[in-house]
Amino acid sequence: MAKVKQRRTAKDRPESHGEAWGKITWNDLDEWAGARTVSRGRSYQRNGRVKQLCVFESGMLLAWVHGGDRYATRVDLDTTKRKRSERMTSECSCPVRFACKHAVAVIVEYLEAIQAGTPVSGASDDDPRLALIEGRVDEIDDDGWEDEPRSKAPRPRKRTKTISDRDIRTHLASKSADELVEMVMRACDRDPEVRTALVDESALAGGRFDDLLSEARSEMHSLTAEEAWQNAWTGAGHLPDYSRLEKRLKPLLDHGRADAIVQLGEDLLRRGTDQIEQSHDEGETARAIGDCMQIVYEALLQSSRRDEDKIIYAIDMVLADEYGICDALAAVSERRWKKATWSVVADRLRERLGGQGPATEDRDEWLRSYRRERLSEWVITALDKAGRRDEATELCVAEARASNSYPRAVRRLIEAGQDDRATELARQGLDATSPRYAGVVRDLQDLLCEIAVNKGDSMLPASVAADRFFRWPSVDSYRELLQAAEKTDHIQTVQKAAQAFLECGRRPDRPRDGGRSKQGTSRWPLPEPPQPDAQQNEGRSERVGPHFDVLIDLAIDEKRPDDVLVWFDRRDANNPSTARRRQSHAFRDYARVAKAVEGAHPDRAIEIYVRLANAVAAETNPKTYPEAGAYLKRVKSLLKKSGRAQDWPRIIGDFRTENRRKRRLMEVLDGIEGRPIVKRTHR
Repeated sequence: MAKVKQRRTAKDRPESHGEAWGKITWNDLDEWAGARTVSRGRSYQRNGRVKQLCVFESGMLLAWVHGGDRYATRVDLDTTKRKRSERMTSECSCPVRFACKHAVAVIVEYLEAIQAGTPVSGASDDDPRLALIEGRVDEIDDDGWEDEPRSKAPRPRKRTKTISDRDIRTHLASKSADELVEMVMRACDRDPEVRTALVDESALAGGRFDDLLSEARSEMHSLTAEEAWQNAWTGAGHLPDYSRLEKRLKPLLDHGRADAIVQLGEDLLRRGTDQIEQSHDEGETARAIGDCMQIVYEALLQSSRRDEDKIIYAIDMVLADEYGICDALAAVSERRWKKATWSVVADRLRERLGGQGPATEDRDEWLRSYRRERLSEWVITALDKAGRRDEATELCVAEARASNSYPRAVRRLIEAGQDDRATELARQGLDATSPRYAGVVRDLQDLLCEIAVNKGDSMLPASVAADRFFRWPSVDSYRELLQAAEKTDHIQTVQKAAQAFLECGRRPDRPRDGGRSKQGTSRWPLPEPPQPDAQQNEGRSERVGPHFDVLIDLAIDEKRPDDVLVWFDRRDANNPSTARRRQSHAFRDYARVAKAVEGAHPDRAIEIYVRLANAVAAETNPKTYPEAGAYLKRVKSLLKKSGRAQDWPRIIGDFRTENRRKRRLMEVLDGIEGRPIVKRTHR
């Protein structure tokens, strides 16, 4: 009886904090803080950034963690929670505060100490780091920094007594005029923005608007001379602060200096464009200059220029802009100007258009064609606004040949109800357009299809859809073909031919000798689609079949798991090296195939997931090991669901043996199996 009682006492004994921490797994840490945070925390710990680790009697951990700054971090473990990933709580003096990389680093440091049997110092309730974490102090000056440099950036968290505006006003009211002047001048010395604001206010109060304008121009020259760059990964960089220029332009506009601001706008566009061309940011500089251009646009509307000159100025700025910084000025077309004003603008712009020659095929001429099309678009807009719509339509047609802007002209003719003329121009455009301009070709084909639908012709749209499917087979192009073919009398023939094409890769609209089938034959009932020179374009950009990837996608989309495996196996048999090349296009959908057949064919799904895990492990890239772990988790789950749980030890054992030298991968596998990070607990 005594032995039984003793055994029960040992079993019911509360576990020590070392034992509780020793049960934590990598999966627990991932669920608690996230895999990315765990990875960064482990890097911190490996690099020796955890300092002065200590442990409370309750098992709470406390340490310094050195990064860009020095942070105090505490981590606690609530053993009353059943789920281990919910037991951990942390608080840190860093901006993230909770479940951060610093907390992960502290936990891993402590677990390694347990593993190695290294004693950890005890902690006391009056440890000053607790005061820093709780915000009772802003910083601690002691020897714990170990000669590592502190960050010069201001702390993001700083708890101080709240000072209200009323307190500040009361304080200022108690000062004499001379004392206030001295306070303001000291503020000017410390903060350039305060000085700039006071300089501007002084100039405005004294009516010295020319001085303020000179300051604004100087500010613009200074800003556009700065180097603009930004590293999206690290956050480092420098971006010019154009808000200062905005603040100077607004009062100038309010005090009637619109003409001067409009003049400054031209200089800002020129210098700003040069700056953007040399910048290495993600468009921040262009957007900041664009905000200033909004004030230039407001100044333009208030300027002394004639209405037609205002419109021309805005159009010229937009045409000279290649980075979208003058988008605000494009709104000039949305304002209500007189038709006579627009007529003057149209005639003046049209004179410029007449001085430009037609485009040809080389690169420089392509650029000139692009610029001509942009200018002609404004001429057309002006003619429309002036009520000269017929002239605008004829200009569209003329410019189609001069600047290769055929889609715009064809669309215009359709809107005007001139379908026959639009059809003729579209076919001319296809003959004149090189097949390498696929976007223009596609637009013209779509417009011809639109005309055909209006006339009740369903064959032409179907033939275009078929040609696109044969050139670029995909689930989407297959669906579009069937949708178009349903409106003809040939849906069954087309669908059967499309399926055969995916399986063998041979186009049904072309006989084996390389020619074209005649419309109406039993092999292919659709007419030849409108396109550029057929001989030039024959076979261009076409993928060689069979197209097993499309067949697999279709089977997955239509929930046909048996067919998924049929096409999957045929693809692998057709190209056996695919399974060994994880980066190949075909290999990327292995996981999709496995997921699609899990219910109907769990054994095959398990086989594919294991192949995926092996392929990932073979890359020997620790960053991808969690992906291998995810595949093996699916294997474990499927084995359990299909009554094959007894096979799991063999599968995971073989995988461990094959990859036993990959320590980080072994840790991932430990997480899958719920093995604690600490392999041996020292008491």
